[in-house]
Amino acid sequence: MEPRLVEGDLVILNSDTPTIGERVVFHEPDSGKLAVKSVAAGPGQRVQFMGNDLYLDGKIHRRPIYSASDLVPLIDTDQQVPLPETAPVFPFAEAGFVKEEQRWKLNQKGVALLKRPPHDSYLLRDTFHQGNKWAADLGVEVEYELLSPDAELHLVMHKGLALFTLIVSDGGSKLQLTRSDQPDNEVVILLEQEISPRRPSGSAFLTLADRAITFAIDGQPLIKARAYKLPTQPSLSDGSPDFRTFELAGIGGLGPLMLGRVRLGRDISYPSTGTWGVKEAFQLADQEFFLIGDNPSESHDSRNYGAVSSDRILGTISYRIWPRGWTDFGWAND
Repeated sequence: MEPRLVEGDLVILNSDTPTIGERVVFHEPDSGKLAVKSVAAGPGQRVQFMGNDLYLDGKIHRRPIYSASDLVPLIDTDQQVPLPETAPVFPFAEAGFVKEEQRWKLNQKGVALLKRPPHDSYLLRDTFHQGNKWAADLGVEVEYELLSPDAELHLVMHKGLALFTLIVSDGGSKLQLTRSDQPDNEVVILLEQEISPRRPSGSAFLTLADRAITFAIDGQPLIKARAYKLPTQPSLSDGSPDFRTFELAGIGGLGPLMLGRVRLGRDISYPSTGTWGVKEAFQLADQEFFLIGDNPSESHDSRNYGAVSSDRILGTISYRIWPRGWTDFGWAND
């Protein structure tokens, strides 16, 4: 269940009926072993995994994601964690930012784009755990301050051949979302709107998770799950995906601009492996649940042994009492 839970954590259980996204303690139907998994689907629902996404009753399931805290942690500049060379890094200095104590200042125009596509790694309590597959559905959050009325904050997301740019401008009173697709790179304005009250500073978050665009400031969504489609992906002659199909994130803008804490996360990816709910939708009966691990590529769960009946569930985890100081997904508390 890493990174949400680690062996040895102390948790409190309750007897409430589990709902989607909650974690339960139960006995596995094939081995009888005690395990902890998350609820992917409940009684009477049809569940299926396609394209690394979860579908319920034929529709993609989009859980609320309004902050990096809702994602699996990849980068947190507030944590001093030794990182391998393969870890994702924002090259702020190369993009023209100047370090001022614990913050980065931009006096010109520039964007710090990740040096390499991130893997499905994760930060867990001051330790970086390296993944071996490419990460999908990234989200980036940054504390920002616009230091003049002409300053702009830019959050950038590369996904496949598409480039999405979120711009906060006019002293934090205007929001613009643009898109450009390779190879012509024509910039198309998808959305323009006023921000009220104005936000000259705050914590801005952008994600493309679950095939939808969400943008929030201080946890309040200003763009809420706006669906998008991607152009056809290219392939190399050996069948492997082109570099441009990977995901990248960038942070920048037009100075004078100050950045504080930066966090990069990824959504949980659901590979179509196993037997149940993969090749076709799986129908749950009354009092049945479909349970899946928080690290699905390595998890032994309902995709392998099918539905779990309610009489096998001991309880729902209400909260963790030890260790303290960490959020549900494994971020260090503010």
